[in-house]
Amino acid sequence: MSSRKPSAKAKRVAEFKASLGGLDDAFNREKRKQTKRAIEREHALEAKACTTKKRYAYRSDAEEAIELCAQHGARGLHCYRCPYCDGWHLTSKPKA
Repeated sequence: MSSRKPSAKAKRVAEFKASLGGLDDAFNREKRKQTKRAIEREHALEAKACTTKKRYAYRSDAEEAIELCAQHGARGLHCYRCPYCDGWHLTSKPKA
């Protein structure tokens, strides 16, 4: 039978937590993993939406590029304001 003293109970609780192998740290590690994945995902989205595309400083420049592309056979291009660089990029996706 176990002791009923608070100090004995605290000792048993501490031993139990130690036997878990640092479960509290497991939650922190998982939180760090989730944060890292979110950052990596944001970088991947930025690369896909911005850094791999030609940037136009003004909408008129992007629209001029669309006209030039149309002269060479590319149809259905649109321009959009980039949320990452604040410039303009071209896309072939239909307007939403």
